[in-house]
Amino acid sequence: MTMIPALLLQSDDAAATVLLGLGGTFLIFMLVIAVIFIIGMWKTFVKAGQPGWAAIIPIYNAYILTQIAGRPGWWVLLMLIPLVGLRGVRPRPPLWLRLASLSGLLMTALYIVLSVFPIIKVESVSTFALKITLLILAMNVVGFAILRSADRRRVGSVRL
Repeated sequence: MTMIPALLLQSDDAAATVLLGLGGTFLIFMLVIAVIFIIGMWKTFVKAGQPGWAAIIPIYNAYILTQIAGRPGWWVLLMLIPLVGLRGVRPRPPLWLRLASLSGLLMTALYIVLSVFPIIKVESVSTFALKITLLILAMNVVGFAILRSADRRRVGSVRL
């Protein structure tokens, strides 16, 4: 038995124990996924004639991927702006890429749910969770409004 679960389960509160146990399991799972991802990128870079170590440098690996794909390097800037993303790219992304992005969205949602519960002492856990949830929802509404506004402007300029 590893020491990580034993350390996470040292609590008097049963709910906190369960949440910490789930968080520790999720952390281990995500570390395994990250290692698999790094190995895959490393092999891809080596096959493309690029240095394998570039796979572990966050923004530089995105730049190398654009070079491998034959795209301009400034596309890395578009990856850093979530509201731009792949909106103007033609042809449309294939189904596998859309499914991968949906998977990323679901993992983000799971992370948000798991991070709503505070790991520091607060007066009311439910009030804290409600505030964080409302903030997340409000920011999503703002992002959706910006997206809809951009769509309306784009459609309006096409009709002229």
